[in-house]
Amino acid sequence: MALTYPLIMPAQGVRSITMRPRSIVARSTSPFTGQQQIQAHQGQWWEADVALPPMKQDGYADDIAAFLTGLNGIEGTFLLGDSSRKTPRGSIASYNGMPYFPGGTQSGMELIVEGLPASSNILKAGDYIQVGGENILLRSSDQSNASWSKVNVSISADSGSAPNGLMEADKITATATGGVSLQAFSADGGVDYVFSAWLRCASGTVAFSLLIIDTDGGTALASSAVTVTTSWTRYTVTAKTRRAGGHSVRLGGPTFVSGSEVFVWEAQVNKGVTPDPITRTTTAARSSTRRLYKATADAWSNGSGVCTINIWPRLRESPPVGDAPGFQDCKGTFRLASEPTWSVDPAKIYDIGFSAVEAI
Repeated sequence: MALTYPLIMPAQGVRSITMRPRSIVARSTSPFTGQQQIQAHQGQWWEADVALPPMKQDGYADDIAAFLTGLNGIEGTFLLGDSSRKTPRGSIASYNGMPYFPGGTQSGMELIVEGLPASSNILKAGDYIQVGGENILLRSSDQSNASWSKVNVSISADSGSAPNGLMEADKITATATGGVSLQAFSADGGVDYVFSAWLRCASGTVAFSLLIIDTDGGTALASSAVTVTTSWTRYTVTAKTRRAGGHSVRLGGPTFVSGSEVFVWEAQVNKGVTPDPITRTTTAARSSTRRLYKATADAWSNGSGVCTINIWPRLRESPPVGDAPGFQDCKGTFRLASEPTWSVDPAKIYDIGFSAVEAI
């Protein structure tokens, strides 16, 4: 199967990264008075220079070289963020709910988000925001739909308040130990995928599992046994596929005993080892271009939990209604600025770096 873009850069820390915000702003200066006239145009984009630490051959060096080669020069795209600021300084870093984009068209250099704690310093100036993500699963918030196969579980749809404050959480009840709600999807080969879902229980704790299965023989590529509490938490499990083709994800599993109940909201599968911001689906999978924004001023929510964030660059497109912004380990879609190169010394130590420009 051919590579599909954007690619995910192999998990290797960077030695340094230089981020450059570029804006098209014209200036004319009077030859007589020196008075200036400034005209700001629409063009705004990110550029970056990335230097990787020295790496040995037969390890990350080969992985990185293959990643760069697979981009086919400036054709392919990949995800990149500022690794020096993965966690926001604002209160959103500890918020356990799920903010969302309201209805209506958004444009310009302000981003409106709802579903936040009231009157809180959500972001500090300099924090990053990600808009856009991928979700391969169908009916992400409707476990009762036929897209989800049920084995020894029953579903009560929209029976609880979800992290966004709306009555959208589905209750899964195990009718026999080991019951699951599952969905099949098609994966690329040799690629990391992360499966995530928001879970909570009504009281106490419940043992539960998230699994990624290769349907060729039913091999479990990854299984995460979690302890679900009464607080909404986004749980994840990550696996690297061995082949292209049929796979599935499962909610419940061997630790889910008969009679146990768990509320679930927004199940999601995307490439990489970090879950994308909530990307809601109905009848089709979705993959939108990831956009990287920076807060240019502190952002506070009002008494209703609505926050207007001053951002750079200006919005490329209006955020999808009901989707969520990302605030942790934010990334945008980039492409190489030129053909990649690397050097290797007699000890087989690679020196690799590259320049990138936002894909717009």
